[in-house]
Amino acid sequence: MPGRPGLEVHEVVARGPGGDWLDPENCVALCPVAHDLVTANPRLGYETGLRRLTADLGLAR
Repeated sequence: MPGRPGLEVHEVVARGPGGDWLDPENCVALCPVAHDLVTANPRLGYETGLRRLTADLGLAR
């Protein structure tokens, strides 16, 4: 299947609501197909934890 090779960085919390694309705890690597799927279907992103509305990720620092 032709497509974009490699992995893409996905921001769990988008920059608008306070996410930081330079914060490694806010980023996950996804294959292009999964990244497109989560981007096109925000509800799927929320259900899978790959999208959040706030910068509070609940992760220990």
